Amino acid sequence: MKNLQNLDTHFIFMTGASGAGKTTVLKALEQELSSPLISLNFFDSIGVPPHEEMCRIYGSGEKWQELSTHKWIDNLVAIKNKKLIFLEGQFNPMFAVSHLKKLGIVNYFMFCLYADRHVREERLIHFRNQPELVNDVMENWSNVLRKITHDVGGFIINSSGSDANATARKIIRILESELSAGLK
Repeated sequence: MKNLQNLDTHFIFMTGASGAGKTTVLKALEQELSSPLISLNFFDSIGVPPHEEMCRIYGSGEKWQELSTHKWIDNLVAIKNKKLIFLEGQFNPMFAVSHLKKLGIVNYFMFCLYADRHVREERLIHFRNQPELVNDVMENWSNVLRKITHDVGGFIINSSGSDANATARKIIRILESELSAGLK
């Protein structure tokens, strides 16, 4: 991406179920974009408490996710001197969009990465050693995230047949197209 210096700050959110490739793609974006004007953030870096703790303290896992998403956005807004601020994580896009609207922020893009079930399960079992995440709940969550991303006007990207660099380049092309069109 060229001329980042002249760009207004934009927030780029990447969501998706476990095994969709979010973290790997964000790391590939770091290599592709390599600029001091970009900030890359990983949702889980704040720590994810066990589900029982989420329920005990926040009432539900969903409420923890909503409040954590809002906290993340507040932290991202405080970042200065960056033009593209990325956040990847397994969060409900509606939680992000509602908080962005509350803050009056319109310069954002929402992406949902997904992988076909067998690809996602292969990644979870063989690369991440997390077979406990291979289940119908995760498949349903993947479908829910895609639907919500579509409903909020986001971009849905299938990472099944691509390596992380190809998926990162696809995201860059979308951003370049949208930013050059002046839509955001």
